[in-house]
Amino acid sequence: MAQSTTTLLQAANDILLGIGERPVTNFGSNLGAKAKSVIITATYDVGSLDDWSWLITKRNADGWSDNKAILNNRRRVYDVQYRSAVGKPYVDVRYVFPKDFDNETLKGYSTSGSYPLKYTLDSELSVLLNPYPTTTDEQIKIFFRTADVIVPPTTLTGTFPVPERFVELIKKRALYYLALRHLDDSAMASMFNSEYEVLAQRLRDTERSHAVGELNMYRRR
Repeated sequence: MAQSTTTLLQAANDILLGIGERPVTNFGSNLGAKAKSVIITATYDVGSLDDWSWLITKRNADGWSDNKAILNNRRRVYDVQYRSAVGKPYVDVRYVFPKDFDNETLKGYSTSGSYPLKYTLDSELSVLLNPYPTTTDEQIKIFFRTADVIVPPTTLTGTFPVPERFVELIKKRALYYLALRHLDDSAMASMFNSEYEVLAQRLRDTERSHAVGELNMYRRR
């Protein structure tokens, strides 16, 4: 995942300056704690605003349990693929709706050379496959292309897991929250929100993760 060079403390002081407050050296004060809180909220907002290209990854499941593939810190599944060995082509596993998937009992994964024929989403962070891979050797052959979740920094020197150009968008959103929660100034908050919307649209236009028309209501899960 991308990584910025701006630290959490630097971003906090930037937004404090934006509302006319003095900089802080840590988050121990009430003002510092507010700045940290709104930046964390703003980071989650930016991450959920769109499926940014730099959030799309393809990798194995984080774990397997109760016939499910567990996917941590990922918020959308695009597709599931099987690769028999390094250098071999990926084979798409077909998505089916949960009610159709449940019409057939999960089968064992014992047939030599076979691979999952279909999958469905069981819960926010888990995927069901049929046939289900029962061994580690078979599980690592299955890949999930997903949109990851942005995990904001929590320490003074922690940096943001976003391209540097997106830090400004996070700060615009944080300024909106700070104007509301600290200054109780709805007019100023509205101004910051307008700036946020303009910058967000500009980044959407240049950072599309998919070609126009590629996704439909079923694929964009």
